[in-house]
Amino acid sequence: MTDAQIGESTWTKISEHIARRVTDPDRVLTTLENLPGAEDWNSQSRHALGSGLLGPAILLGGDPTRASYDGPAAHDHMRSVARWVTSAPALNPGLYTGQAGVAFGIAMRQRAAGGYTGALRELDRKISTGIAAICRRMNENSIGDRARFDTMAGLAGIGRYALMRRDSMTEALRTVLSTLVGMSESVRTGGLSVPGFWCLTRPRGEPVDSVQDGHLNLGLSHGIAGPLALLSLARSSGLEVPHQERAIERLAQIFQEQKLVDHHGVYWPNLLTWDDWHRGYSTKDRGRTAWCYGSLGIACSLQLAAAATGRRDLGELATDSVDAIIRTPLPEWGIRDVSLCHGWAGALNCLKFFTGGERAEDVSRARDQIAAIIEREFDPDSPFGFRYPDERHDQLLDRPGFLDGASGIALALEAYSSGETSAAPWDAALLLA
Repeated sequence: MTDAQIGESTWTKISEHIARRVTDPDRVLTTLENLPGAEDWNSQSRHALGSGLLGPAILLGGDPTRASYDGPAAHDHMRSVARWVTSAPALNPGLYTGQAGVAFGIAMRQRAAGGYTGALRELDRKISTGIAAICRRMNENSIGDRARFDTMAGLAGIGRYALMRRDSMTEALRTVLSTLVGMSESVRTGGLSVPGFWCLTRPRGEPVDSVQDGHLNLGLSHGIAGPLALLSLARSSGLEVPHQERAIERLAQIFQEQKLVDHHGVYWPNLLTWDDWHRGYSTKDRGRTAWCYGSLGIACSLQLAAAATGRRDLGELATDSVDAIIRTPLPEWGIRDVSLCHGWAGALNCLKFFTGGERAEDVSRARDQIAAIIEREFDPDSPFGFRYPDERHDQLLDRPGFLDGASGIALALEAYSSGETSAAPWDAALLLA
């Protein structure tokens, strides 16, 4: 047996182990209720796309060719989520916080098995109503918090679901795109101009007292890389509103102008403060290199913008930043867990989009090293196979979900072990495709 076959067997077995651990939704929920910190983890977190049952549903029910596929178990998860949706208070339309995430999970299941038509029709209607309300508020107030437009709860993530469902949500999607195009214009506030995506929050989302205390978030999860990705994906798919290409170029220009260079090469800070923006540069060092924040997620968005506009310089900037990343020793990537969001699985997955070109061998080598790290972190005695620190790094958490849980890690490992480097259907939830 070759080394590649040995590795493939190992990663496939890890994915299968995770799938077995999350097969029964009732068992998953019971396990979660008895874990440390359960009292701080509400019902929404236990069911939503980020941490909860929707992740196992996608892992188990999304791709019939994978060893982890279990259609009946996936349906059981969706039924459990449906019961929660029926009994829960009114959900927001967010991708990782509410209705769009539920609908995305159902759409992934429908892709594999059909059905669910009525449920999706009703969710599309509710999400379209939510989009209209968000856009109306944004048109009334030129700047605000990041949750209006980001991937997690805002228009970038919701719009990506709408793009999947464009046949039934075309008008809602056009409203999203038009609103994001408008936000790409500068806004005059505090006596000076800032981008319309200026956030009146601190980095973790807490509100601020003045516009000068706000920031421009650059990340793919909470920042302008999310809207850039959505606008680019929509244009590449043939759906465009007035001035959309100019909005793509305006957002890309921010990344061109705000890039920093260290001894490894090009990178971006997580955010720009009021002072950073108005002096034209940041002084921050290279931070975390992951999907959510840092150069990897940004590079993926720039690559999508290059494809949408034909701008080779944007693709070259994306490649330059990835070249710098793979020259950086892995211990300096600032990654402390193995999740899709801010961990090694997300890095492994993002890099698959850069496995062509002159640096293909170097990128593939980096992916092999990352996969080995993930394998070493596998803990078969833990509830779901992987454990990782909470935000304060004072306890290890066990989560079954997609974005910051074991199911997302399993999906990334399955893609890696198969040798597949094109986009998977679930990459849409990450705005990578």
